[in-house]
Amino acid sequence: MAPRVAIIVLNWNNPSDTLAGLESLTRLDYSEYTILVVDNGSTDDSVAQISACFPGIEILQTGVNLGYAEGNNVGIRHALEQNAEYVMLLNNDVVVAPDTLSKLVGVAGQEPLAGFLGPKVYHREEPQCLQSAGILLDRRYNSQHRGQDQVDVGQFESVKEVDAVSGCAMLTSRHVLERVGLLDSQFFIYHEEIDWCLRARAAGFKNLYVPTAKVWHRKPQLRSATTAFTTYYMTRNKYLLLSKQRAGVRALALTTMQNLTWLLNWTFNPKWRGHREKRDALFKALIDAALGNYGQQRYRYGR
Repeated sequence: MAPRVAIIVLNWNNPSDTLAGLESLTRLDYSEYTILVVDNGSTDDSVAQISACFPGIEILQTGVNLGYAEGNNVGIRHALEQNAEYVMLLNNDVVVAPDTLSKLVGVAGQEPLAGFLGPKVYHREEPQCLQSAGILLDRRYNSQHRGQDQVDVGQFESVKEVDAVSGCAMLTSRHVLERVGLLDSQFFIYHEEIDWCLRARAAGFKNLYVPTAKVWHRKPQLRSATTAFTTYYMTRNKYLLLSKQRAGVRALALTTMQNLTWLLNWTFNPKWRGHREKRDALFKALIDAALGNYGQQRYRYGR
């Protein structure tokens, strides 16, 4: 019998994308899977819409926005209580190919040291254009998605061990979760999947990119187009990641120099006069990182 897989979809005020993603999940060719929607404190009619369109899908409501990390943890705990052997986290703005789950589970079953497994990720807006073929990290723990924005012509067709897999779609097993633990809720959102994969690697597991499994995810924002919210959490959490990985003084210094450069640009360069809110968020992120203020922060940059 195929191992039981729980697919966790985290929704927050975005029923249209969630419904499209759920529709794609109903076409999976894998036999033993359940879908769990965790509604992360939506203030719109998400739950009503999802329930109406998919009455057989279980929905857990957190009541408040717990962030990506703890919102998914709610689903993971529930899945483990229901005796799931594997758990797959899937962003609500992802649609999947019908054989995605069977390909991921197949590779996981063949590799006893499999930690986190990730599919080939394409841009939803450009279906033949790659978003991620696994993540590589440099010495400062900056992430590089292999193949990002390249047209897929078969250049990443081998299963490969990578530093991390994209958090938009990742599969892991009960065994790994029992050894590694859940997502670190201190991150709230951003960088938590990198931390998770690195913790798995430190425990002796391999993070694997699986090219035969395919999903399509909304395009990520460029830094120049990010919001103050994204700026705050991406900046602050990078320091948490560096601290947890004991990256050293050089990595901290270079990261800080880069952030100070952005701070100065957003303050003095006339080109960036429209970025005052992001500048303030960046400054606050640097202060909070220095003070060790992690988790959800209820400033105007929070949710």
